[in-house]
Amino acid sequence: MATLSEIRSRLASKLGNDQVIDPTSAQIDQAINYTIDYYETDTFWFNQDVAELTATAGNRVLSTGMPADFKQEVQIDGLTVVYNQVWTPLRHITPLQYDSLNAEQQGLPIAYIYRDGNFELFPYPDQAYTIRLFYIKSYSDLATDGGSNDFTNYATRLIEYKTLIDLLLDYRCDSERALTYQAFLQS
Repeated sequence: MATLSEIRSRLASKLGNDQVIDPTSAQIDQAINYTIDYYETDTFWFNQDVAELTATAGNRVLSTGMPADFKQEVQIDGLTVVYNQVWTPLRHITPLQYDSLNAEQQGLPIAYIYRDGNFELFPYPDQAYTIRLFYIKSYSDLATDGGSNDFTNYATRLIEYKTLIDLLLDYRCDSERALTYQAFLQS
């Protein structure tokens, strides 16, 4: 497990080679946060979670129980209805397909779209249903020296190497060293 301060210190020591242009601590912090943003939508074992939502009868919008750290649904079987102990994955359709359907129909949902920050179900639920949302978590920027998150805890090297590549290219124009860290990143 590493904190923002620890990763920043390691990066600064790896960058230091008596050249005039040194990134500030704030610039290194920003680069670390950009790296986390870069990888945030990739699928890792530590950045996935499951939430139980409740569909309301007659309401196409699934809003009850949305997790605060929701970034995006997992692409395959992102939403699953749990009814009578049977799990039924919902089909993700396009907005055009959704808008072309008979919106007045009610029943067990079989499809959904995600738009304007909401999941919309089709058909409209005819009763309350439990829906499991398999999702990728969103992360706030690290702002304090003791700050940490799943990426600093479980993917420290990934964050270090990608950030070093960016800093070497942005502040050192040292593509040779950047390529060395790129090789480390890919191994």
